[in-house]
Amino acid sequence: MIKVNEYFEGMVKSLGPETQEKKFTLGVIMPGSYEFTTGVKELMEIVQGSLEIHFEGHPAKEYPKGQNFTVPENTKFTVKAEKPTAYICYYG
Repeated sequence: MIKVNEYFEGMVKSLGPETQEKKFTLGVIMPGSYEFTTGVKELMEIVQGSLEIHFEGHPAKEYPKGQNFTVPENTKFTVKAEKPTAYICYYG
């Protein structure tokens, strides 16, 4: 079964399989700025577009298509998209 997650009134959506194996999701972020909090470590790979990522206490950094970044567990961060952006997120 595929689980659908929707955030920020549908401006961020992700799909992922519900399995016992390592979890991942495929998602789209529409233009805007959004704040997230992680529970587990995440590796996010940008598939299309780009994201500006801001971790508290660090300068914002742009991640274009083909790049990835790691989000430590229990972290709050902000993502900003200027255009629709697709990503893959690997958890754990």
